[in-house]
Parts: sequence; structure tokens; C-alpha cells
Amino acid sequence: RSKEAVALLERIDREHATWPRHAEAMLLAIRARREAGDAAGASEIATHLLATAPAVAIAERAWFRLGQARQDTGDEPGAIEAFGEARRIAPQSPRVAAGLLAEGWCHDAQGARDRAVACWSEVIDLHADSAAFVPALLARGDARQRTGAPAEGLADAERVLGLAAGSDARVDAEALAEARFLAGLCQAASGQTAAAIDSFSTLLTTTPDFPAADRVLLELGLARSAAGDMAAAEAAFGELRRRFPRSPRQAEAWLETGEMRFAAADWTGAEEAYANVLATAPADAVAAAAVREQAQHKLAWTHVMRQEHEAAARCFGDQLGEHPDGVCAADGGAMLGDALCRLGRYEEAEEVLGRALAATAEISSPDLVGLATVRAAECAAKQERWEESLGLVDRWLGTMPGADGREQARAATVAQGRFARAWAMQNLGRLDDALAEFRVLADDGLRGGEEGGRGPGEMAARARLMEGEILFEQGHHKEAIASFFKVAYGFGETEAPASFHPWQAQATYEAARCFEVLGKTDQAHGLYAELVERYPGAPYVAAARKRIDALGNALK
Repeated sequence: RSKEAVALLERIDREHATWPRHAEAMLLAIRARREAGDAAGASEIATHLLATAPAVAIAERAWFRLGQARQDTGDEPGAIEAFGEARRIAPQSPRVAAGLLAEGWCHDAQGARDRAVACWSEVIDLHADSAAFVPALLARGDARQRTGAPAEGLADAERVLGLAAGSDARVDAEALAEARFLAGLCQAASGQTAAAIDSFSTLLTTTPDFPAADRVLLELGLARSAAGDMAAAEAAFGELRRRFPRSPRQAEAWLETGEMRFAAADWTGAEEAYANVLATAPADAVAAAAVREQAQHKLAWTHVMRQEHEAAARCFGDQLGEHPDGVCAADGGAMLGDALCRLGRYEEAEEVLGRALAATAEISSPDLVGLATVRAAECAAKQERWEESLGLVDRWLGTMPGADGREQARAATVAQGRFARAWAMQNLGRLDDALAEFRVLADDGLRGGEEGGRGPGEMAARARLMEGEILFEQGHHKEAIASFFKVAYGFGETEAPASFHPWQAQATYEAARCFEVLGKTDQAHGLYAELVERYPGAPYVAAARKRIDALGNALK
């Protein structure tokens, strides 16, 4: 009945100001005001009482109450001052431990966690018998966990759990639940995944109405995911969504579900999860911005992995539209440029890639810088700006140790860059340089496949085909046929993956042309017929049929 108490005490203040116990009544008035939710009024009474220069005992209590009132109003510096003054006046007061505990919270609210930990450590070291001891352990442990010292935070949590095991009355149900939660967080951060799962599971069983149960379920799901139990992790995230449909952690749970599915190459499942992140994370909430941006970025990646370039371009565009300065913006720009380039929208791609490459330090990986560079070079090449294309890849390859790219972890991107360089050289008339580059690429692709045990890559076939093209252009038709045959028959022939078929079809057609130039009509006719039979959908089939008819008439 705080309001009634306030009214009575204010009457005492008005009508009995000279009463010997007036000051004590005002202390009660401060407390009543706080309990009635009027922290500003409590602060005003405390300030007025201290202005009357009361006795030491009254002053210490008044400063303490003023500190509480200021803390209630969010005046952390004023509260710290008041608690410190109370402690200075009466260093042996029974309220010292409580003041230090509250002062620590004020420092923590200001981001001064070292000072906060110092206050709580003083309670723990010097006031172990006080009621503030257990809250100080929990507060210090939480601060340590948040500042990257989970082992120390776990030690504090385990001290509270030890007190509970010893039936210490100061560890009530709420403190026990907080200790279990803190222990789980620290165990998870320390890599003690099984222990963390046990802590979170026990907490949910013993305290199902824990105020932060939605976060416990989120952390339980993360721990199960770290343990490799994806089904159990999805179950925890699903329970969070079922029990707490309005929880702000819904979006985080969906995001983590998406990440697990993405890692398992379940692109459709990942797409569903990322879409649900966007449906549950409010677009106008600052706190949700990072989650939304990451979901949009990874949603776009699900389309990249399925070669759905139109959808990928749309999603990367949505990401950049909503988060133009976000942490994934540079990567999103590089990937948007890649998608637009693959769609043949070279001018748009060039503009986007130019912005991305102007801020390469913000792109997350050298591989992605390389991809953006190669795509920018491709855009320039498609518009026949060969010098510009060559300059882009030359500058990028020159930044790498071992610029020939043979020993790079990012070999695939380097190979694409060197292919673009050779193509530019060819179109600039530097045929010998281009021929040498294509040959090295083809040989490296074959060697890399044999060493990796995965078979030769498509790049080797493309490079070998271009070697034949240059030899043809130089008039070395016999040598060109040898190169074309290596493509047509050297990659498993009809057993080659479908991605090799376009290059095999083109190589067969070009070899037939060489035979025609050499006057070997029978061989040319046979290769054209083979092309039609093996690759009926190839773009060269119509031309091959015409040559078959023409050569057939000649053979008659």
C-alpha cells in the first residue's frame, strides 16, 4: 500500500517537521516513493533530507536511498556518486555490500565492465556472508562471459551451484535457474558442448517458466548443432517457435536452421528457412537489421548454388537495397555483379562490379575479390575492350604470391583469371602469348585433376580447345587437330559429364574444318556425322549437316 504510505509520510513532513524522528520518516518516504514507482519523487525527498545536514547514520541511509532512486531513473553516474558517498560516510554499514552490487550494475550499464567486475569482486571477497554475495557472483560471471572469459564466468556459476547443493538459503529458485543458464552459456563458449546441452536441458526441465526460456531454447539448439546433432537442433528451434510465437528470437532460430540446411546442401530447405527469417524479423527494427541482411544474403546464395541466376540477382539486389552499407554489402555487390554477368547484362554488371572493386578491403575473401575481377574483365571483353580486360586480370594476378596461380588454394578463380587474360591476348593479336597461357592452363588442369583424384576440370577442356583455335588461326592445322582431338576424346569421350559436351561438340566441329582445309574430305565428313550423332542439340549441328551434304556430293 505504497501510495497510502506516501500520503501519510508527507503529512508527517508537513505537520511534524520538528518531530525527533522526522528524518527517519523521510527515509521511509523515500522508500515508499520508490515502491510506488515515483523514483524522481524519491530522489527529490532524499536530496532535500541531505540538505538539512542530518546525523551520520541518517546521512548514510539517505545517500544509499538516493543512489537507488537515481539508479531507477537511469542516472548511473549520479547513483555511483551516491553509493560511493554512503560508503565513505559509513564503511562498515550493513548496506555496503548492497551498494557495491548496485554500483557494479551502474558501471556495467555504462559499458565500464572492468569497474563493474571490481565492485562485484569486492562484494565476493569481503562480504561473502551478505545477501549480495550470490547476485554478485551471478553478475560477475555474466560480465565475464560477455567479455570473452567463459572459464572465469563458469567458475562463478559453479560456486552458486555449489551453494545450492549445500542448501544455502540465499540461492533461491530464481538464482539457481540463472546459475544454470550462465553455466550453459560459459560451457558452450568454452567448447564444452555436451555439458552445455545438459545445463540448458536441465534448466528447461526444472524451470519451464524461466523468463528467458526462448533464449535457452535458442542456445540449446546452437549447442546441439555444434555437437553435430542437426535433428535435435531443429527440434529445439522448432520448440522455440511453437512455444514463443512472438519471441524476437524467432528470426534467429530460423536463421540458424537455414545455416544448418545450407551446410547440408539442402538448398530448398535453406531457402524456406531464410524466407521465414524475413517474415519474422521486422524490417523497421534496428536490432533485426543484421539478421535480415544475413538472411537476404544467404537466401540469394541458395539460388547461386542452384544456378538460378535471375533469382540470385533479384535477392542480392533486395539485400543491397535494404542494407546498402551493411556488413555483407561488399560481398553482395560482388555476387550481384557475378549474377548479372552470367545473365548477359554486362553493362549493369560492370557498374555493380566497379563499385565492389572500389572497396576491395570490405570484400570478405580474396577468392571473392578474384571472382569480381574476373567477371569485370569478362564484361569488358564482351564489349571488346580487350586492353581493359587484360589490365584488370593482370593487376589482380600480380597481387598474389606465385602469380602463375599453380600453388594457390583459390586455383579455380585464378584459372578463370588466367583464361580471361589469354582470351584478351588472343583478341589483341598476341597469339603466341595466348597460346602459351592456354597450354599451361590445360596442362595444369589435367595435373590438378590427377593429383586431386577428381578427374580433369572443365577449364582444362576449354583451354585445350582455345589452344586448337589459335593453332588453326596460325595455319598449323595438323597441330590444331591434335588439340581438338584431346578435347573431343581425352575427357572420357561419351562418358564425360554433360558440362563438357559443348566443348567436345565444338572441338569435333573444328577438327572437321581442319581436315577440310587439309583436303581430307573423308575424315571431315566422318567427324561432321559423328557430331550430329553424338551431340544433336549442339549449336554446330545445323552447320555440320550442311557440310555433310556438301562433302557427300563431292565424294560421289
